[in-house]
Amino acid sequence: MSRNQIIIVSLSALGLALVVLLALTFKGKKPQDLPPPAENSGGGGNIATNTPAPIQTNTPAVPPTGVPTNSVVDPLLRALQQEENLKAALESLSVDHGFDAEGNLLWLGLGGLPVTDAALAKLAGETKLHALYLYDTKITDEGLKQLAGLTGLRLLLLTATSVTDAGVSELEAALPECAVVR
Repeated sequence: MSRNQIIIVSLSALGLALVVLLALTFKGKKPQDLPPPAENSGGGGNIATNTPAPIQTNTPAVPPTGVPTNSVVDPLLRALQQEENLKAALESLSVDHGFDAEGNLLWLGLGGLPVTDAALAKLAGETKLHALYLYDTKITDEGLKQLAGLTGLRLLLLTATSVTDAGVSELEAALPECAVVR
């Protein structure tokens, strides 16, 4: 393993440890228990947001399946139609993600995107996935059922979603090692 690869793996592990620490710190807290975001007192300055950059690809407007791209609202499903594999699809979305040397997905940040339950089915085989950020997405309890086989999952962020207590409880029963933050 090269020095650069060792540094990248070390930084990835450090980032994952920080996220787990934060998740455990905030576990059980409801959004109303958390402090409000800082107000912008700069008088009209730019405010940083989590809004993703628009998807720009050089792929044809009609994917090989014959389904027009604009009919697919979920950005992950659209990217998967346009790209040849999951890694290329995630890179086209410019989302936070990480793969190990063997090509296993280790973490994925889809927060703030209109990702749906159907997209989560595409992640069902990613058993090495440790952290999944799904805050402010369109997922429901049906989507959580798709995650039950992700045995490596240790952190799941679900704030600002439509999931219910019952759906989260069912997932926690299936993945007892996973810290779920709502």
